[in-house]
Amino acid sequence: MKNSKTAVTSGKGPAPVSKGPSSLRDRLSTADYEELKATFDLFDEDQGGTIDPVEVEKILDELGLKGRSSIVFEIVNGLKDINRPIRF
Repeated sequence: MKNSKTAVTSGKGPAPVSKGPSSLRDRLSTADYEELKATFDLFDEDQGGTIDPVEVEKILDELGLKGRSSIVFEIVNGLKDINRPIRF
């Protein structure tokens, strides 16, 4: 009686293992990462390591952009609804 869980191999060695998503730092150049981090830090007014949805709304309002993008509006409201900040 054969084991029904026996794997069939092609003789070419093990199948490649899919790695999970790489980190942001792995996907960006050092310069791009540092620029993105500096921008994040500008939005993080209290330097708490997160951007509160209220901070995002304040910045968008100051830039005259509040309400101009329905996608951003939905994201900010969704974050406010679940009381969840954005982490870098």
